[in-house]
Amino acid sequence: MLANNTDQKKFIIFIIFSINIILIAFSPYLSLGLLFFSLVLAEVFFGKKSYLYFLPLLVILLAYMASSRGIFETPKDDLTDYYKNFIALNNGNFMALFEWGQGIEVGLPVITFDEGLSLHFNGEEIKVIHFAEGHTDGDAIIYFTKSNVYHLSDYYFEGRFPYVDLENGGNVANYLENVDKMILMIPDGAKIVPGHGNVTSLDELKEYRSLISIPKEKRTE
Repeated sequence: MLANNTDQKKFIIFIIFSINIILIAFSPYLSLGLLFFSLVLAEVFFGKKSYLYFLPLLVILLAYMASSRGIFETPKDDLTDYYKNFIALNNGNFMALFEWGQGIEVGLPVITFDEGLSLHFNGEEIKVIHFAEGHTDGDAIIYFTKSNVYHLSDYYFEGRFPYVDLENGGNVANYLENVDKMILMIPDGAKIVPGHGNVTSLDELKEYRSLISIPKEKRTE
């Protein structure tokens, strides 16, 4: 009976461990929480520092999250809002967190542009303006002409240092030059919506530019 009980405990740990492996690809955050639960459960079941067997997985998971700008660069509020919005868009289906990518058909864009395009909505012209190879190789900002509002996407990380996606065509030197062009383009009094953070003004955008300032001779990709 003891052997059977031990086998059952091992089977439970094995199942949880397997789920952890699968979750890493879809939801590192849920995987991290389940991993810590696994560590506690292994210690309760077997003792003798059996949780050490899970430490390699913990190291791999943390390394993955760090390299993908996960837990170490995502503010807690952003992460909470992300999951709340995701579940809301899926009609309250919490299990949708485990079904990312399922049923999605990949297709090419129907509308493309080189420098920019204009949309007309709710009595307002909305301009989409392309800025080449900064954050990625396909960046654009949005200008609401009537409201005098600019959305700078990931060219603006309010209150923190930006991320340049080098693997997808990003370029640090171009990123800085493009932010400079935006500062010259945006008029005083405009509202600026960053890709990450709160709505700000032109003065705060200039402060952000000073924060990320790099001498031109030291700029590299």
